Amino acid sequence: MEALVQAALLRHSTAYKGLEPGVLAELVDVAAKAGADTGALAASFDRFMTINRFGAAGVTLEDVEAFAASERSASAKALADKTNLTGGQRSATTPSQRISPYLHTKTAASAQARAAVNSPLPSLARESGTSSTPLRPTEASAQLVSSHNPGLATCAAGATPAAIRILGTPLPSEARFGTDSLEDRAALLEQRIRAVEVEAAGRDGAEAHPVGSACQDATLFVGRICCDTEEGRLNPQSLLLEGSQALSGGARVRLDVSRLAAFRLFPGQVVSLRGTNPSGHCIIAAELCGTREPDAKTSPSHPAAPTSVVLAAGPYCCPENLEYAPLHALLEHCRRLRPAHLLLAGPWVDEAHPLLAGGLVDETFQSIFQTRFLATVEAFSGACPGTRVLLLPSPRDLHLPPVFPAPAPRLAAPATPALTPLPNPTTIMLEDAGLALGCTSVDWLMAVGREELVRLDPGAPAPDRLAQLATHVLEQRSYFPLFPPPPGLPLDARRARAALALPDQTPAVLVLPSDLAPFARLAPGGATLCINPGRAAKGAGAGTFAHLCAAPGERVCDALRCDILRI
Repeated sequence: MEALVQAALLRHSTAYKGLEPGVLAELVDVAAKAGADTGALAASFDRFMTINRFGAAGVTLEDVEAFAASERSASAKALADKTNLTGGQRSATTPSQRISPYLHTKTAASAQARAAVNSPLPSLARESGTSSTPLRPTEASAQLVSSHNPGLATCAAGATPAAIRILGTPLPSEARFGTDSLEDRAALLEQRIRAVEVEAAGRDGAEAHPVGSACQDATLFVGRICCDTEEGRLNPQSLLLEGSQALSGGARVRLDVSRLAAFRLFPGQVVSLRGTNPSGHCIIAAELCGTREPDAKTSPSHPAAPTSVVLAAGPYCCPENLEYAPLHALLEHCRRLRPAHLLLAGPWVDEAHPLLAGGLVDETFQSIFQTRFLATVEAFSGACPGTRVLLLPSPRDLHLPPVFPAPAPRLAAPATPALTPLPNPTTIMLEDAGLALGCTSVDWLMAVGREELVRLDPGAPAPDRLAQLATHVLEQRSYFPLFPPPPGLPLDARRARAALALPDQTPAVLVLPSDLAPFARLAPGGATLCINPGRAAKGAGAGTFAHLCAAPGERVCDALRCDILRI
């Protein structure tokens, strides 16, 4: 035990090298009395030494005794606060003071983590009840919010995890990031514009005309939608069309859309249109050309066998604590349902969590992920060996590099082979059903919804806006075609050239987690089902997730059922 304590302390500082056996024995005794593990003890002791013994030449028995006394005092204070709150009196302590007894907090967290590992699934009855909306095991049955194709039957997993295959070109785990340049950004945009030029020429049988060259007759133009100011918002007067370097020399001209009855445009969107350019400085659009119809190679595959997938997205814990109660409730539901696949999209350790953003937790982000999230998921996977758990990272995860796109995260020797980390974004083939599923954890719907410029045809029925926002991904053949990206999204242009592109196989299911209202809608044409499962934790309480079921069928619209459920 002394060796474990020594190793845990050395992870914080080399100053703890060569501690006396008596000091280590006393630390082991403190941990045993508090019921804390070595990692929690080391983190708390290192904080005590940093604040109270900064610059000390070594660690003495007096230091350990002072540390033990401070922890006993903090635990007694926490117990008194809890007694006051239980008796109906409001405690005068601040939130930071209530979590300041770090070892006391870690003792509870460590006990919870050990229970998660040693039991088939952590019981929600062991939660401390500090959440404003406590979750009980009976509430994990989930309430139906909405359903697509509710007449289709559900199915459960088999005895062994179903196989998956990643489509396209996934990023290698050792890929470097943060090395992109202006040339990489230009190459990313050029690649997308050139691809649409080739597609439009094959579809219409005519080459695209350079956007900066005058043309009196209606002809084909291809380019990227831009705004005339760097940080401005699109409006009918600020629209520009940027051509490719190869065909148009990167020229930008004004785009007049006054003659179009309807359109949906956003910055970075690559469009093909017919119109004229009388002066060479302004294209008058007469018609927006649609995207190419999927051929046999790119058409979404229809399910060949039944399967089921539970889709959820983070965050997974309420803002006032790090107990991950919504995650436990979600896994309780999955434990009874036993889906063939469980997709858990990030963030798992959310940068927006108040306790983490405020620096109020004396625990590393990696430790929070390992002991509070991953240990719980591993316990579920051990109890449900027929369910393959898919882990999709997020740029908001504090324990991972903030980059998009991102490779699959490395897991430290997962306890079960049914845990499969995925790159973000990714397109996978569910081999048990022959069904392609695409997903990203970045909030595409919210990002494009803020930037989109829309004109609706007054004589046509109003389209479904959420489905239209999701359809942009399919039409642009990119998981994030918005450019420039919104502030806060660390887009790596060098990686994005291949990693953001949809593979040749168009996904039959497109999963786009968002803060917008959860939904399951068919894209126009009915070839792809677009799903926003919502967030597992929403505000101060639990949120929603999606349950997807597939049955053999010739058409995607008839073969897929999706229920949006509230935890």
